[in-house]
Amino acid sequence: MRIFLKIVLLVVVGVFWAWAFVVEPFCLLSVKEVPMVSSKWDKSLGEIKIALVSDIHAGAFPWEKWRVERIITKTNEAGADIIFLLGDYLNGQIGATKMDPDVLAGMLSKLKAPLGVYAIYGNHDAYADPTHIGHILRKSGVKILDDTNVVISTPKGKFCVAGILDPHTMPYSYTRTFDGVLKDVPCILLTHSPKVYYEIPNEAKIAFAGHTHGGQVRLPFFGAVSSNCGLSREFAEGRIEGEVDMYVTRGVGTSRIPVRFLCPPEITIIKLSGTLERE
Repeated sequence: MRIFLKIVLLVVVGVFWAWAFVVEPFCLLSVKEVPMVSSKWDKSLGEIKIALVSDIHAGAFPWEKWRVERIITKTNEAGADIIFLLGDYLNGQIGATKMDPDVLAGMLSKLKAPLGVYAIYGNHDAYADPTHIGHILRKSGVKILDDTNVVISTPKGKFCVAGILDPHTMPYSYTRTFDGVLKDVPCILLTHSPKVYYEIPNEAKIAFAGHTHGGQVRLPFFGAVSSNCGLSREFAEGRIEGEVDMYVTRGVGTSRIPVRFLCPPEITIIKLSGTLERE
């Protein structure tokens, strides 16, 4: 009887290990559509479909190319108007495997959206070498927002996208980031981490962040074990409403420990629309 129980226990542990360390982090990938109606956003712009792809953490293992290619394919299939890459493209920590930068650049170059593809740096990009990561992104045809902003023109009007350097590892500046932003053009802020939520200046109306991985491990009736950003667990994933409306995506990769449990990788598709009437 004891041998039988030990066998059952080993099987159960093995199944949980395989799910958390293999199936969920590397085999699953969801695309979540999120309607986001904000009183801070210009109604006249209509609905803008935004793809959020964060925390790819591309490694060197054989299956990593397949994983990243699937992320690219599913993002394109979602048919977003604009794509935001929210940092951490390669693994940066010591001892982690990293995908060949030229291979990653080739895959990222396949991302397409009518209004463009824009990126910011994450903390692992700082660890790996931001200059090198910047070269990869530019080679892919991606526009980097490194404490800078850009105005996007649509048939229904204009909006601004601004991006700050990673707040965990780099000296970022809102003065530089919002330099030249017109008051009558609504602005989206991209930040790798939601850590900065309470300090975001009022030039930004909407903010998007990653970094948290949704906690990577979520427990029933409890949620994310940690936000991984120095703020409460509510910042691990989802919409936060306040002075600025922020959405935190759980991202598509893992770091440090390659585990996900009840928190599969996710590409987030934001359907952004507003209720604010502009004169």
